This record gives sequence, C-alpha cells and structure tokens, in this order.
Amino acid sequence: MRQLLCLGMLIAHQVTLAQTPIQVADSLINVGNYTAALHIYNEQSPTARKYSRLGNIYEALGNNQKAKVNYKQAIRIDTSFLIAAVRYAKLLYKTKNFQESDSVFKQLSHRFPNNPDFYFQRAKALIKQQDTLAYPLLNTVVLLDGNHQEALYELAKYNLSKRRFKATDTLALQALKTYPSNPKIVGVLAQSKFMQKQYKEAIRHYQHLIKLNYGSEYVYTNLANAYFNVSEYEYAIENYKKAQEINQHVPMLYY
Repeated sequence: MRQLLCLGMLIAHQVTLAQTPIQVADSLINVGNYTAALHIYNEQSPTARKYSRLGNIYEALGNNQKAKVNYKQAIRIDTSFLIAAVRYAKLLYKTKNFQESDSVFKQLSHRFPNNPDFYFQRAKALIKQQDTLAYPLLNTVVLLDGNHQEALYELAKYNLSKRRFKATDTLALQALKTYPSNPKIVGVLAQSKFMQKQYKEAIRHYQHLIKLNYGSEYVYTNLANAYFNVSEYEYAIENYKKAQEINQHVPMLYY
C-alpha cells in the first residue's frame, strides 16, 4: 500500500508544475491509481465535485457504502449536480436498493423529461420490484429513442410473456433494424416464431443465434423441435445430439 501511494505521489510531483492538484488526482483516477487520488482529494476543500469524485474512487475500490455516502454529500451541497445524482441512483440499483433508485430517477426524469435513459433506469428498478408500471415507462423510452435496444428487448420479452405475438415481432424487428446481431432480440424473435408454430422462421432465427455463438442446450433443443415439426428428422436428431453434448446429465429421450 505504501509503495503504491509513493508511486502515485511521485507521479503527482512530476506533473504538479503543469497541473492543479485536482487535475493531478483526475489523471491518477484515469490510470487506476485510486489510492493516490484519494489522498489528494481528501486534502481539498469540501465541494460537490470533491465528494462526487470521492464517490467515484470508493466505487472503483469496491467500497459501495462509502461511495453512496460521498455521492449523497455531493448532492446535498449542490442539488443540481447531475453527474453525482445519476451515479448515486445507479449505485443504489447496483446494491439492490431498487425503490430508492427509482425515487432518484423519478426526480431526474421530471427535471429532464426528454432524457430517455432516466425513464429506462426507472423501468429497470420497477421491473426488479415486479411493478408493471415499468412498461409504460419503457414505451416512453422508445418514443424518445426508437433505437433503444434494452427498452425494445424488455418490451418484446414482456409482450411475449403475454402471448402478444404481433407486438413482440414488431418490437424485435424494430430493434434488429439498427442492431441485426443483437442476440437477446434474435432469441426473443426465435421463441415468438416457435410459439406461433412458424417453425421455418424459428429455425432461421435459432440458426442465427448459433452463428452468433449463443448455441445453448435450450437453443439446440428448440431448433431440433422446430425441425421435427417440419418433418426434417435428420436435422432434428443432429440438434438433439448437440443439446445432449452440452448437458450430458440429461438422458437422450428425444428419438
């Protein structure tokens, strides 16, 4: 620890003539020398920027509790400090404080109603709380940003769970326009087509998943089932075998 601190302070000394202490500390953060940066920031006068950066440092060091304390202090000093508020809310989500995270992002979405990410972050927190109010928020995200892959995925997945296949397919195809190789979207579309008994379409999308290196026991089994349903028995057997190769503990009962 002492060697690390000394190295950091040596770097700081070499650039002090050209940079302020804050600039030095920020440079140290950029190269991952958090302990040396922490030492410099602790010597600075109490400002919102100081506590926000301390929050960054403690979060990078894995001390989430101290990170939250410092982000919160930054917001107390300057309630308009957007970066600290966003980082604080995301850290609340990361530490499973979903209700608090939603509360902060709700305030931010009121202040910045055209920012789709604040609605999306709210929706994520609400989904974790199994609150269906998340889905109108996701619709707002897509209205503001029609290419928001995560929002489109969550909406497609939700509609699939309700067997609303037309909505599922529309959302999935919208996402694939800008990210044709999004594996989560391709997976949802494959499952939708399979559930609709559109087996040839399902086969195409499951094959795409495999090309993307997302071949799993589930994918190979569903692909095999799709081949079986279009009487392509040789391909069905081939893919059942691949599914078993992935999970040797499952007995081969398919054929």
